[in-house]
Amino acid sequence: MKRTIQLRQQIHQEVITIELTNSSFDKKTLGELHFTTDNSIVISRIIRGKRTIIALRDTVILVGDKLVTVGIPSDLYQFCKRVGREVEVTDLDNADSVALRKIVVDSYDTIGKNIKELGLRKDYGITVTRIERGGIELNQNPKMRLARGDVLTVVSSEERLNQVEQLFTKKKLAITNVHIFSLSVILLIGILVGMIPIHLPWLGSITLGVAGGPLLVALIIGHFGKIGPIHARYYAPSNQVVGDIGLVIFLAGAGTTAGHGLVEVVQSQGVKLLVGGIIITLVPIFVGFYFARKVFKLSMIHSLGGLCGAMTSTPGLGAVNQLIDSEDPAIAYAAAYPFSLIFVAVASQFVPLIL
Repeated sequence: MKRTIQLRQQIHQEVITIELTNSSFDKKTLGELHFTTDNSIVISRIIRGKRTIIALRDTVILVGDKLVTVGIPSDLYQFCKRVGREVEVTDLDNADSVALRKIVVDSYDTIGKNIKELGLRKDYGITVTRIERGGIELNQNPKMRLARGDVLTVVSSEERLNQVEQLFTKKKLAITNVHIFSLSVILLIGILVGMIPIHLPWLGSITLGVAGGPLLVALIIGHFGKIGPIHARYYAPSNQVVGDIGLVIFLAGAGTTAGHGLVEVVQSQGVKLLVGGIIITLVPIFVGFYFARKVFKLSMIHSLGGLCGAMTSTPGLGAVNQLIDSEDPAIAYAAAYPFSLIFVAVASQFVPLIL
């Protein structure tokens, strides 16, 4: 959630031109400016006289050069104080044919990789100034992993832009990319991990089970996108199909298990069991929702997804997904679920010792 807030704060970006007046940077490369990882500054191109030069890491800058710079206002202000002064530029000759273009990430070979891994500056000689994801415009980060549908704002020559656009263009006939082998391997590894006993002092051993194990393994592999021959990122329609099938199988299995002996349990325990179950279910939901919204200031979507994960309620997540056309509930669910699974397992063994 902290990351989501930071992303929203980066929406208001500006583009300014800064003239280099600090002689300490004269005849140095852009790489020697030493931007920090938290700095949003990106230099897209350099204006020298009436020429426009593509800004690369090894590009040498001179006093009097004008740096076309992108970033959030606070970072731009600090950077301008450090290197020079803001100026306006008109009457330029574009002899180097430097152009700006927006390119959509659609190729399976680029999904899950970051800008540095793709070698966009080193191999293609282009500069990524911004990344737009889900309508939110972000500052480019060399370590940010790309997702399908991301829109990159890139600067380079027309020829180089054409080359890199082919890199990000989806190959023809690529209708779906569900990788059955990868899903099978992830499930197998997850089940094996779920069977590993976790020893807790004074409480004995617990396991993640067939639900927690695959989820943990999928989270790890999904973070990288691809590990060797194992693929873990699929197109949106593919994700929808896999998710719906998984949810249906889960509900069918849960219903089959719960339905056995349901009548006998109700007859023996009566209304007390039903009332107790309702109270135990509803009280944590309302208390958790209050804390999520009022104390932690989470959005409605993240609050609902997190509650489903905290209660390890996959059916609840399915109901939320039917109402909200977004992956945010599933992300919040996946963040809360592993911890909830462990705490429930620990509590189920710890509470009897107290009582």
